[in-house]
Amino acid sequence: GEEHKTGSGRLYFGEGRNWRSFCQHNVLHSNSQIRRAHCWFPCIDSATQRCPFDLEFTVSTDLVAVSNGDLLYQVLSKEDPPRKTYVYKLSTPVSAQWISLVVGPFEVLPDKNGISVSHMCLSSTLSKLDNTISFFHDAYSCYEDYLAASFPFGLYKQIFLPSEMVVSPTSFGASTCIFSADILNDEKVIDQQIIGTRIKLAYALARQWFGIYTSAEEPNDDWLLDGLAGFLTDLFIKRYLGNNEARYRRFKANCTVCQFDVSGATALGSPDASTDLYGTQTLGSYGKIRSLKAVAVLQTLEKQMGPDSFRKILQMIVASTRASRTLSTKEAPRE
Repeated sequence: GEEHKTGSGRLYFGEGRNWRSFCQHNVLHSNSQIRRAHCWFPCIDSATQRCPFDLEFTVSTDLVAVSNGDLLYQVLSKEDPPRKTYVYKLSTPVSAQWISLVVGPFEVLPDKNGISVSHMCLSSTLSKLDNTISFFHDAYSCYEDYLAASFPFGLYKQIFLPSEMVVSPTSFGASTCIFSADILNDEKVIDQQIIGTRIKLAYALARQWFGIYTSAEEPNDDWLLDGLAGFLTDLFIKRYLGNNEARYRRFKANCTVCQFDVSGATALGSPDASTDLYGTQTLGSYGKIRSLKAVAVLQTLEKQMGPDSFRKILQMIVASTRASRTLSTKEAPRE
């Protein structure tokens, strides 16, 4: 992959009489679907082209613009009616597909445990949000401790939108993730929904390290990043949800993988599993099986190498001193 000079851009939202009627509940958001970045801002929409970004978004004063990297400052215009410009800086080079934007009248809930995370939603789901994210510092601290590395993008932002507004249940971005608010739960919920929600949020956080901060060198290598994010998620499950929960979920996952392998599932690293499918291998039931299989492969490798040796390899991959931000199966952990 190639890295380029900083990409800059300025976009205006909230202008014109038709804007508010076009956006439900005055909410607008991008989506990280395959090759969709160039549909909403000028860019080289390729996973192999990466650069830092300077981003400015001008919106009505009653709206919040959430994007990638650190919010440097806000500027209030002197016009009538006034507008507000949000200025973001993303210093870590990423590909255009990980640039995201969410605009809306959000309630912002800074994490109460002293980590650099903000949680956001519409006012109607604020109480559920507060209840749902109470565990999140556990996952955040777990990953930083295991990888011996700080979160790579400064402030992490989680935005929860009503399900009718989102294209997909989860949309990843550099330092951001958009979720359907359907996964939020109130204090009365005590069933598997809580565990499912925590695992989804933990996986999305793991993707920040493996998949966005560190990306695949070639399309054939993408399964490795997906597997490493899943491996990290399983580590969180084991530490905070218990060995029994982790083993049960791994048993079910391995049974599913075996069933599809018998049916002739495509090998993880073959061209048929990546290049020829133009990225669609990550979608639907096939994408889920692919992720489960990638995690199974890496967990087998961890057993062969030993937990300490495997952990050191992962720490080297995400270390800030590492020259390359890409990963290839040619340099993947080996026994």
